Amino acid sequence: MDMLLIKKIAPLSSYQLMKFDSFGYVGIGKIQFLSQWKNRKAFFDILNKLQDSTSTTIQIFNPEPIISPQHLYFAIYFTEQAFALSSNISNTKSVEYLIYTSFQRQIKNAIEKVGFPFEDGIHPEYANIIITGDSKEKVSQFSTVVLPTIKARIVEYVTPNLTNSRIQYLQSLFQIHDFEIKNALLCLGYSSEDKITDQKEEVKIRTILHVIIEKMTLLFMENFKHLNPVE
Repeated sequence: MDMLLIKKIAPLSSYQLMKFDSFGYVGIGKIQFLSQWKNRKAFFDILNKLQDSTSTTIQIFNPEPIISPQHLYFAIYFTEQAFALSSNISNTKSVEYLIYTSFQRQIKNAIEKVGFPFEDGIHPEYANIIITGDSKEKVSQFSTVVLPTIKARIVEYVTPNLTNSRIQYLQSLFQIHDFEIKNALLCLGYSSEDKITDQKEEVKIRTILHVIIEKMTLLFMENFKHLNPVE
Protein backbone atom coordinates (compact mmCIF):
# COMPACT_ATOMS: atom_id res chain seq x y z
CA MET A 1 0.00 0.00 0.00
CA ASP A 2 1.41 3.39 -1.03
CA MET A 3 1.12 5.69 2.00
CA LEU A 4 3.10 8.55 0.48
CA LEU A 5 1.10 11.78 0.59
CA ILE A 6 1.58 13.44 -2.82
CA LYS A 7 0.55 17.07 -3.34
CA LYS A 8 1.04 19.69 -6.00
CA ILE A 9 3.12 22.64 -4.79
CA ALA A 10 1.19 25.91 -5.04
CA PRO A 11 2.69 29.16 -6.38
CA LEU A 12 2.95 32.20 -4.12
CA SER A 13 1.21 34.63 -6.47
CA SER A 14 -0.54 35.01 -9.83
CA TYR A 15 2.75 36.45 -11.15
CA GLN A 16 4.55 33.22 -10.32
CA LEU A 17 1.68 31.26 -11.81
CA MET A 18 2.21 33.09 -15.11
CA LYS A 19 6.00 32.87 -14.96
CA PHE A 20 6.28 29.18 -14.02
CA ASP A 21 4.27 26.37 -15.57
CA SER A 22 4.46 24.36 -12.36
CA PHE A 23 6.25 24.26 -9.03
CA GLY A 24 6.11 20.49 -9.21
CA TYR A 25 4.96 17.90 -6.73
CA VAL A 26 5.96 16.75 -3.28
CA GLY A 27 5.64 13.38 -1.59
CA ILE A 28 5.65 13.29 2.22
CA GLY A 29 5.86 10.13 4.28
CA LYS A 30 7.32 8.23 7.18
CA ILE A 31 9.77 5.39 6.70
CA GLN A 32 11.18 2.57 8.80
CA PHE A 33 14.72 1.42 8.15
CA LEU A 34 15.05 -2.34 7.82
CA SER A 35 18.67 -2.23 8.96
CA GLN A 36 21.12 0.27 10.43
CA TRP A 37 23.35 2.38 8.22
CA LYS A 38 26.66 2.48 10.09
CA ASN A 39 28.28 5.11 7.92
CA ARG A 40 26.61 8.53 7.71
CA LYS A 41 28.62 9.65 4.68
CA ALA A 42 27.81 6.47 2.73
CA PHE A 43 24.12 6.90 3.41
CA PHE A 44 23.94 10.52 2.28
CA ASP A 45 26.15 9.77 -0.73
CA ILE A 46 23.50 7.25 -1.79
CA LEU A 47 20.74 9.84 -1.25
CA ASN A 48 22.64 12.28 -3.47
CA LYS A 49 23.04 9.65 -6.20
CA LEU A 50 19.32 8.87 -5.96
CA GLN A 51 18.51 12.52 -6.46
CA ASP A 52 20.64 12.62 -9.60
CA SER A 53 19.28 9.36 -11.05
CA THR A 54 15.61 10.17 -10.37
CA SER A 55 15.79 13.94 -11.09
CA THR A 56 14.22 14.64 -7.70
CA THR A 57 15.16 16.30 -4.43
CA ILE A 58 15.13 14.09 -1.34
CA GLN A 59 15.53 14.95 2.32
CA ILE A 60 14.98 13.01 5.53
CA PHE A 61 14.23 14.39 8.97
CA ASN A 62 14.36 13.47 12.60
CA PRO A 63 10.66 12.69 13.21
CA GLU A 64 10.63 14.02 16.78
CA PRO A 65 10.40 17.77 15.99
CA ILE A 66 7.93 17.44 13.09
CA ILE A 67 4.41 18.54 14.00
CA SER A 68 2.54 17.04 11.04
CA PRO A 69 2.85 16.54 7.26
CA GLN A 70 1.70 20.17 6.89
CA HIS A 71 4.82 21.27 8.77
CA LEU A 72 6.95 19.73 6.03
CA TYR A 73 4.69 20.87 3.20
CA PHE A 74 4.96 24.54 4.17
CA ALA A 75 8.75 24.23 4.48
CA ILE A 76 8.79 22.94 0.90
CA TYR A 77 6.34 25.64 -0.17
CA PHE A 78 8.55 28.46 1.14
CA THR A 79 11.68 26.80 -0.26
CA GLU A 80 10.19 26.73 -3.75
CA GLN A 81 9.16 30.37 -3.47
CA ALA A 82 12.63 31.34 -2.22
CA PHE A 83 14.36 29.64 -5.16
CA ALA A 84 11.86 31.13 -7.62
CA LEU A 85 12.69 34.62 -6.30
CA SER A 86 16.44 33.94 -5.92
CA SER A 87 16.21 34.62 -2.18
CA ASN A 88 17.28 31.16 -1.03
CA ILE A 89 19.79 30.82 1.81
CA SER A 90 21.32 27.51 0.72
CA ASN A 91 22.53 26.52 -2.72
CA THR A 92 20.49 23.31 -2.67
CA LYS A 93 16.79 22.77 -2.12
CA SER A 94 17.38 19.74 0.09
CA VAL A 95 19.25 21.90 2.61
CA GLU A 96 16.75 24.75 2.22
CA TYR A 97 14.03 22.29 3.29
CA LEU A 98 15.88 21.85 6.59
CA ILE A 99 16.24 25.62 6.97
CA TYR A 100 12.53 26.31 6.58
CA THR A 101 11.41 23.28 8.59
CA SER A 102 13.46 24.59 11.51
CA PHE A 103 13.20 28.31 10.52
CA GLN A 104 16.91 28.66 11.25
CA ARG A 105 19.07 30.88 9.07
CA GLN A 106 22.25 28.97 9.94
CA ILE A 107 22.54 25.61 8.16
CA LYS A 108 24.35 24.01 11.10
CA ASN A 109 21.52 24.96 13.48
CA ALA A 110 18.90 23.69 11.03
CA ILE A 111 20.62 20.30 10.79
CA GLU A 112 20.93 20.05 14.57
CA LYS A 113 17.24 20.81 15.11
CA VAL A 114 15.49 18.78 12.43
CA GLY A 115 18.14 16.85 10.48
CA PHE A 116 18.31 13.07 10.64
CA PRO A 117 20.75 12.26 13.47
CA PHE A 118 23.66 9.85 13.25
CA GLU A 119 25.55 9.31 16.50
CA ASP A 120 28.38 6.78 16.78
CA GLY A 121 27.07 4.90 13.77
CA ILE A 122 23.55 4.64 15.18
CA HIS A 123 20.45 6.39 13.89
CA PRO A 124 16.71 6.27 14.69
CA GLU A 125 14.66 3.43 13.27
CA TYR A 126 12.13 5.86 11.79
CA ALA A 127 12.46 9.04 9.75
CA ASN A 128 10.22 11.51 7.99
CA ILE A 129 11.04 11.83 4.31
CA ILE A 130 10.14 14.14 1.45
CA ILE A 131 10.75 13.79 -2.26
CA THR A 132 10.02 16.57 -4.74
CA GLY A 133 10.06 16.63 -8.52
CA ASP A 134 8.66 18.52 -11.47
CA SER A 135 6.12 15.78 -12.19
CA LYS A 136 3.95 13.39 -10.21
CA GLU A 137 5.56 10.48 -12.05
CA LYS A 138 9.03 11.39 -10.75
CA VAL A 139 7.77 11.63 -7.16
CA SER A 140 6.03 8.27 -7.57
CA GLN A 141 9.43 6.60 -8.13
CA PHE A 142 9.82 6.80 -4.35
CA SER A 143 8.34 3.36 -3.61
CA THR A 144 10.03 1.44 -6.42
CA VAL A 145 13.44 3.13 -6.59
CA VAL A 146 14.24 5.09 -3.43
CA LEU A 147 12.92 2.77 -0.71
CA PRO A 148 14.72 -0.41 -1.85
CA THR A 149 17.97 1.50 -2.30
CA ILE A 150 17.98 2.97 1.22
CA LYS A 151 16.73 -0.33 2.70
CA ALA A 152 13.55 1.05 4.16
CA ARG A 153 9.79 0.63 3.96
CA ILE A 154 7.05 3.21 4.17
CA VAL A 155 4.78 3.11 7.19
CA GLU A 156 1.59 4.87 8.19
CA TYR A 157 2.16 8.53 9.08
CA VAL A 158 0.85 8.91 12.61
CA THR A 159 1.18 12.41 14.05
CA PRO A 160 2.56 12.24 17.63
CA ASN A 161 0.15 13.54 20.27
CA LEU A 162 0.93 17.00 21.60
CA THR A 163 1.16 16.10 25.26
CA ASN A 164 2.16 18.81 27.73
CA SER A 165 5.76 17.55 27.76
CA ARG A 166 5.91 17.46 23.96
CA ILE A 167 4.58 21.02 23.72
CA GLN A 168 7.30 22.12 26.16
CA TYR A 169 9.91 20.25 24.10
CA LEU A 170 8.80 21.97 20.88
CA GLN A 171 8.69 25.38 22.57
CA SER A 172 12.23 24.91 23.82
CA LEU A 173 13.57 23.50 20.53
CA PHE A 174 12.00 26.13 18.27
CA GLN A 175 12.05 28.99 20.79
CA ILE A 176 8.27 29.38 20.73
CA HIS A 177 7.17 31.79 23.44
CA ASP A 178 3.95 31.54 25.42
CA PHE A 179 2.69 34.82 23.95
CA GLU A 180 3.08 33.39 20.42
CA ILE A 181 0.87 30.46 21.35
CA LYS A 182 -1.66 32.79 22.96
CA ASN A 183 -1.72 34.98 19.85
CA ALA A 184 -2.20 31.89 17.67
CA LEU A 185 -5.15 30.78 19.79
CA LEU A 186 -6.67 34.27 19.44
CA CYS A 187 -6.24 34.11 15.66
CA LEU A 188 -8.03 30.76 15.67
CA GLY A 189 -10.99 32.28 17.50
CA TYR A 190 -10.24 31.39 21.12
CA SER A 191 -10.20 33.81 24.04
CA SER A 192 -7.16 35.23 25.83
CA GLU A 193 -8.02 33.02 28.80
CA ASP A 194 -7.82 29.76 26.85
CA LYS A 195 -4.77 27.52 27.26
CA ILE A 196 -3.35 25.23 24.60
CA THR A 197 -3.04 22.39 27.11
CA ASP A 198 -6.82 22.44 27.62
CA GLN A 199 -7.63 22.10 23.90
CA LYS A 200 -8.47 19.09 21.79
CA GLU A 201 -5.60 17.49 19.87
CA GLU A 202 -6.68 18.99 16.54
CA VAL A 203 -6.66 22.51 18.01
CA LYS A 204 -3.23 21.96 19.60
CA ILE A 205 -1.78 20.95 16.22
CA ARG A 206 -3.41 23.89 14.42
CA THR A 207 -2.11 26.30 17.07
CA ILE A 208 1.53 25.15 16.97
CA LEU A 209 1.39 24.92 13.18
CA HIS A 210 0.06 28.49 13.04
CA VAL A 211 3.10 29.70 14.99
CA ILE A 212 5.48 27.66 12.84
CA ILE A 213 4.06 29.05 9.58
CA GLU A 214 4.38 32.59 10.96
CA LYS A 215 8.05 31.93 11.74
CA MET A 216 8.64 30.49 8.26
CA THR A 217 6.96 33.53 6.72
CA LEU A 218 9.12 35.89 8.77
CA LEU A 219 12.30 34.08 7.71
CA PHE A 220 11.19 34.20 4.08
CA MET A 221 10.39 37.93 4.18
CA GLU A 222 13.54 38.87 6.08
CA ASN A 223 15.78 37.05 3.63
CA PHE A 224 13.93 38.43 0.62
CA LYS A 225 14.33 41.99 1.91
CA HIS A 226 17.98 41.35 2.79
CA LEU A 227 18.75 40.27 -0.77
CA ASN A 228 16.49 42.91 -2.33
CA PRO A 229 17.10 46.09 -0.29
CA VAL A 230 14.98 49.14 -0.96
CA GLU A 231 17.19 52.00 -2.16
